[in-house]
Amino acid sequence: GLLTNDGVHEGVIDVGDLDTYTFIANAGDHIELRMTDLDGDSGFCNNLQLFGPSDGTRLAYNTNYTTACIAYTAQETGTYTIITSESGSDNSATYNIYYARVVPGINEHGTIESSGLPFEIIDQGDIDTYTFSGAIGEIMEIQVSDTSIDGTLTPCIALYSPGGTQVSYDCNYNAAYIIYTVTEDGNFTLVVTDSSGSGYGEYILSYYNDAYLVDCCDYDFDDDGDIDGADLPLFIEYYDTLHKYDIKGMKNIAASLGKTNCDALE
Repeated sequence: GLLTNDGVHEGVIDVGDLDTYTFIANAGDHIELRMTDLDGDSGFCNNLQLFGPSDGTRLAYNTNYTTACIAYTAQETGTYTIITSESGSDNSATYNIYYARVVPGINEHGTIESSGLPFEIIDQGDIDTYTFSGAIGEIMEIQVSDTSIDGTLTPCIALYSPGGTQVSYDCNYNAAYIIYTVTEDGNFTLVVTDSSGSGYGEYILSYYNDAYLVDCCDYDFDDDGDIDGADLPLFIEYYDTLHKYDIKGMKNIAASLGKTNCDALE
């Protein structure tokens, strides 16, 4: 079938079977593909292949027992084909296909405003995308941190310019962090994945743009309509070790609560 951008598609591979999917891309588009086995202990080895639009040349492939991953930048405009199968052709499994194409302003989770702290979840093989608006000279700070207790997520983030070029990247066991000075106006795209494609867990996304004045972050934890000292213990309880997850956000709320030393919040 036709893959939907930022979508997930479930399929079944029987012994000796293969499935085909297509998607349309323009030259220069960055493509992320994941094939992940949902059965876990079946002995199934994911086999993912990507073929070009003009002469059917195989452009990329990957095999993996948990999640097969392909990252590719389209060299021509047209309809691309992927084939999913089992590398040994002797096992069957239910699987998911995750597909994301970096198109400025088109994404899974919408536009994120500066100082926002959304919580999301990466499933095995999942790909999350976001949009940020930037102007020349502004400084973006983006951090994605693993907040799950029993997950296996190792966050990776890649930032793409309005023209679709990757301009920054980071991958880290606890938190991936990017600081970037904007060189062109427009909508930037952030792609969030696990480093191997097989990890999973909850994460928090912190985004700050220095062109956006943050006097305090709007964390009204006791829902009384204002931010004051009564919010501080709730802040500490809710985020626990937030200094690991969102350092700049902690500094801003510390200032709004009359605290000047962020160590006081640890």
